[in-house]
Amino acid sequence: MHQIDIPIDYKSNLRLFFRRDRKKWIFEYDLPSKNGPISTSLTLPISYTQNMKTAVEKIAAKKRENLAKGLVTKKEYNRILKKNSFNPISFSDAVEIFHNLADTDKNRRTIRVEKLHLKIAQKFFEEELRLKVFSEILEKHVLMYKNFLLDEKKKRTDAEAHYNSLKKLAKSKEEQYQYDKELKSIGISPATARSYFKTLKTLFNRLYKNKKIAANPSQEIEPIKIPKSRKTRSKSYSFDDVVAILNAPYKHPEGFPIKEFFEFILETGARYLEALCLEWSDLDFKNKVWVIKEKPLCPTPYGMGFKPKHGRTREVKLTNRAIEVLDSIPHRESFGYIPKDSTPYPANFIFTSKDYRKNFSKEDCRWCRPNSIKNSWTSLLKSAGLDHKGFNKNCLHDLRRFKNEFDRHVNKISDSERSQNLGHGERVNQEHYSAGFDNIIIGLNDEISSLRRKVYLLETELEGYKTSA
Repeated sequence: MHQIDIPIDYKSNLRLFFRRDRKKWIFEYDLPSKNGPISTSLTLPISYTQNMKTAVEKIAAKKRENLAKGLVTKKEYNRILKKNSFNPISFSDAVEIFHNLADTDKNRRTIRVEKLHLKIAQKFFEEELRLKVFSEILEKHVLMYKNFLLDEKKKRTDAEAHYNSLKKLAKSKEEQYQYDKELKSIGISPATARSYFKTLKTLFNRLYKNKKIAANPSQEIEPIKIPKSRKTRSKSYSFDDVVAILNAPYKHPEGFPIKEFFEFILETGARYLEALCLEWSDLDFKNKVWVIKEKPLCPTPYGMGFKPKHGRTREVKLTNRAIEVLDSIPHRESFGYIPKDSTPYPANFIFTSKDYRKNFSKEDCRWCRPNSIKNSWTSLLKSAGLDHKGFNKNCLHDLRRFKNEFDRHVNKISDSERSQNLGHGERVNQEHYSAGFDNIIIGLNDEISSLRRKVYLLETELEGYKTSA
């Protein structure tokens, strides 16, 4: 059976009668459709004779009940598709339509991630269930995919305790990394399972909302739920980590200011791509503001045109230290490259390295924004003596959590202001970026607050002494 939505005023108008010339019971009724009812009929097998009216009426009652719930047969569903002009499409076609909807406002990186998520679902439906046409996916199939993800999640969580105990007994970091690698090959994490299924539900929801498919088989299925502790980013920097990176004796061989890049993200809480595509023209030094906005002609690692997450322009306040970091970087004429294109596109980037591509020689060196800083970031972490691989590796994106908690505990900035600065909602901020924080910094902040109170009391006491004198 196929599950479809039905109009509020829908009535099946089912009636039954026995045709003596054919010696068969006939049901005539209307199918639910957004473009108006579709008249159809159903002929029962000849085994239902004329004197079996009571049994036939029970079948008719069940049919009315199913139609009222939006449950139709495959044949009926195909009639509705034809009436609504829905052509059969493959899963790949559905994904392309989904990402080309008029109301889609996503950057290329988000689309790339969603396509990776949906490839897992496509493989399951096409290879495991042999469903080649997108409209063949029913609610039961979506449930089967959800259960598959839950099984993979359970494999990972069941193995975690074993590998965590092994890591405690490991004699070296390399041995710990090997255990991480083995664990990562078992199932998927709870957060990954949740994301995979959420993306699939979004695919069905958006296609149905935009009238690209006749039914939404995922509508009544609950999302995968995980504990809040599993949503929170599990890794955050400590005060000692930050100091170690800033003091690391590392210099990039091609001049990329990796430590300045790190400190700028630390001060602003920016996303990696936002900082990488930062141009001098985005900055308002007079008002100490960085405007993150859409830039159609900005070359990015994912193609031409930069767009902030969710397409929303936002302003990030620049701290005095962030401005000092920017002031330490020379203004240079720069270029950017996009994938599968060797054309150097002029830009005004801040974080650049020497361009040794075929366009320029070492004698005539130019500067370009790299499409990836993975190697330079790994080299800096190694130089600082910090983890650069394994589950506990230091990730630039985790600086957003550090920034959020630092502003929360030390600078006493409100949830709404912190969320606005980081570019996400308060719920996301609380679920993903708020958790335990470095006790050293919290302790220092408590000491500072205590000293401030003592100074205030001493000043009050001194003022009273002067008044009495």
